[in-house]
Order: sequence, then structure tokens, then C-alpha cells
Amino acid sequence: MLNFIKTALTAPKVDMLKVITPANHVAAKQEWLEQAMHGHFTNPQFTYAIDLKEAKAKLAEWSDICYAWRNDYLPKTAAEKLLYTLADDYIERQRLIRLIALAIAVGDDTMTNSLMAKYYGKTDADLVELAYKLADGMATVSFPYLDEVPRKLSINQTKACLDKVYEAKDIKRMFDAVIEDYGLQNTWKVVIDDVRSAICVSGFTADGDSRIYIPTSRKVNEIKAIQLAGHEIENHVRHNENYMTLLSENFDIPREIAARLVADRDGKITEGFAKMSDAVIGKRCLGTTTGAPEPWYIIMADLAAKGESFAQITEKVCKEWNVDPESCWTHAIRIFRGCHDTTNPHSFSRQSDRSYLEGYVKAIKLNEEESPLYDFAKFDEDIMAKIIELIGHPDVKHPYLGIANKIVNNI
Repeated sequence: MLNFIKTALTAPKVDMLKVITPANHVAAKQEWLEQAMHGHFTNPQFTYAIDLKEAKAKLAEWSDICYAWRNDYLPKTAAEKLLYTLADDYIERQRLIRLIALAIAVGDDTMTNSLMAKYYGKTDADLVELAYKLADGMATVSFPYLDEVPRKLSINQTKACLDKVYEAKDIKRMFDAVIEDYGLQNTWKVVIDDVRSAICVSGFTADGDSRIYIPTSRKVNEIKAIQLAGHEIENHVRHNENYMTLLSENFDIPREIAARLVADRDGKITEGFAKMSDAVIGKRCLGTTTGAPEPWYIIMADLAAKGESFAQITEKVCKEWNVDPESCWTHAIRIFRGCHDTTNPHSFSRQSDRSYLEGYVKAIKLNEEESPLYDFAKFDEDIMAKIIELIGHPDVKHPYLGIANKIVNNI
């Protein structure tokens, strides 16, 4: 079984965010912001650095792998069926990414949108309704014990932290220190990157490393930097590591194979726990008790699905809900990633970032239930149930908890 998985996963991984992030996103943002700051909202023109010939070759190569995997191997034991499910999920996601790359290369927004809907799914109507209620102040979402978290910083300390600016190199220095403190420096690398438009964690990259990417242009205040360390390392890195260790220790799978199986899996619950971490740090540093993820991703994605343009959506959110233009850009570009024509004639709407709010609501429930998914949020309920059936209640707990508290206590 293991040899067959290795054979099936030999082709290089294609990074979804790298595929769908516009090559000109930095320049497009600067041009767009200059006008938006003066109240003039426009539709940016995005370009993508995807070679059509290369995209076709990668798709053809992966199509052969999909055929061989699904037709030449049948799992026999329950453990093999579990690994088959994980491997097949990874292979299917990689197939979709390659199809998306091809659709972007030929400029077909309709096809790109359709494929992304298969990859990410669509937002539930109840979640859309909740997002609008949160935006209008008609609903709140929080978890019970947030009120019990003590404030660590004084008002003067908080002000000093909010005034202190962390650029990409400063964020990297903080992340590197945390990674080294927890002994992960040999397996995780923190990289400043010109391509990404947002900080992201990848347990398995095209080069085979585990990495945290920080956009070159990223600037935040010190408290946000602390939140990012808790969000990305305490949660995303921890969940990736726990997931990989569980597979390695219980199914005799090398880390490099386990890393492939975790790559690109649905991260809704992981994002939910990460947003809980944001809320706890916010309470410790700022004294705030709300903690709910912002609803703008879901609202903007809903408006885009209804055919509104980039300009219409950002102007509406900026003026009706008083969201600053830079935040509007940050949310909108994530919805329009992969899109060429942001006038949006085909109702393009990438809806993956609903995971923050959707995952937050779900994570609160799982936390209250003391679910094992708290430590393995890259799994879903079905996969977790199969693992428990095979090996019992998993007990893979790494010393990666409390990172956020440690940073705050030593600020």
C-alpha cells in the first residue's frame, strides 16, 4: 500500500494559492488604493503568470496518475481504506488545481469559477444570513470562557504595541523564534514571498518542505503580529504536525507522505480554532470580548455570486459598513483570486474564506464537547471516526500549545 501511495504521489505538488494569486497583485493594489482613498472605486485588471503549455502538460501528467490510482489499486484492510481515502482526496484536489490553472491560463472565468466551487464548495444560506446580522450588529458570536480570560497588558502597554510597526522581516523574526523554540526549525521554514498576498501555512510545498509564507509587503502592529504567531503557528502548524505524527506513528507512514496527505485538506475547523486564538490574544492585549471573525468575506462573496463587480462590492462595504478601503481590498482580492474580469459578468465568487466564520462557529461547539478534533482539525468528522475505530482515541499531543500566551507574557 505504502509503495503504491508513493508512486501515486510522485508528481510535484501544485500550490493552489500560487496558481490563483494575480502576478500583478502588489501593483494593482497600489493603483486601486490611490483611487479608493479618494472615494473612487475601480475594477482592477489582474494578470496571471501561468504558461498554457506547462499547464496542459501538468494536467496530462496528473490525469495519468488519477487513472492508475483509481483503476489499479483496491484497498483490502480498514487501515488501507482510510489511507486510500486520504490519498484519493489529495489526488483529486491536485487534479482540480491543475484544471483551475488551465482555466486561468486560457482566461475562462466561468470555468475557473465552476471548478473552484467544486474545490471549495459553496456557502450555506444560514451562514450568509449570520454574516449580514453580524455586520448590522443584530447578532454576536463568541465562546463562553472568553470572558474569563484576563487582560495582560495595561492601556499604555497596549497603545505602545499598537504604535509599533512590524514589517515582513520583523514578523519572520518572531515566527523563526517560535519555530526554533519548539524545535521545528529542521522541518518548518519561514519565507518572505513576493507572490503571496496573505500569510499562509503549507505543510507540504512543491519543494517538499513545510513552510510559512509571509508576503513581502505585509505590515502590522505588534499585537496583530502576536495574533499571527498564535493563529499560524499555535494552530495551523500544530494541527499539521499532529496530523502528520498521528499518521506516521499509527500507520507507519514517513513524514513526507503524511505531509502530502495533509496538504490542501479542507481547513474550516482549523481556521475556527485559529480565530479562537485571535480572540484570546485580543482579550489579553486589548480587553475586547467579541472575538468573532469579520463577516466581510462572506458578505462580499455573496454579492459577487449575485454578479456585483469588484468596484461595486468594495464601495458598498466601505460606505455602508464603514470598512476602510485597504481592508476592503484585502477581502475582495481573496474572493476574486483567479478572476480576470473583475467587472464580474459571470458572477465569479471564490467562497473559501467563509471558513473563518463557519469554522469559528463549529470550533466553539467542538471545544465545548472536548472533541479530539481540537487537536486534529485537518481531519473531518468522518475521517476522525474511522481513526478512532482503528486505533482508539488518539493521544498525540505536542508541546505546541500556549505559544500565544508565552509571547504575550514576554511582550
